[in-house]
Amino acid sequence: MMQGSSLPAEYYESIINGMPYGLLVANKNGKFILWNEIAFRLFKIDLRQSKEQEWVSKWGVFELDGITPYKTEQIPLSRALRGHIVENEKLYLKYANDTGMYIRTHAYPITIKGELVAGVVFVEDITREQMFYDKLERKVAEFREQIQNFFNNSQLKLQDEKSK
Repeated sequence: MMQGSSLPAEYYESIINGMPYGLLVANKNGKFILWNEIAFRLFKIDLRQSKEQEWVSKWGVFELDGITPYKTEQIPLSRALRGHIVENEKLYLKYANDTGMYIRTHAYPITIKGELVAGVVFVEDITREQMFYDKLERKVAEFREQIQNFFNNSQLKLQDEKSK
């Protein structure tokens, strides 16, 4: 932040809530100290009561397969709270009603004068993008199988003709 710049608190609130990404900040103890409206909508829980050890169970954090639960220590914000930078990591959030969404995360440690004081994670809903990618992957696999079958059948016909 620029030195000497003192904006009213409403400016900061407007900037944070106007971001196109969810924003979560937790102190070094894993207690949430700041979040924006998008983060609240994405996670659909009261973040004030959430503890780091409960993130996986409360948030329903899974690998992209939607089946394998994330380990708490692997969640991007947990890693940022240990001083690691995590960029472009995708996860799946499963809600209590078994619906869910794919998200992309970027997490960073926050240090002041060399001391780790918090972690921040930016979260983006990529459900449409991920569903398109999964569908494209299935179509490519089907196409490869069709090509393989075509060549396998062609080779059989060639071998049959040679044996005549």
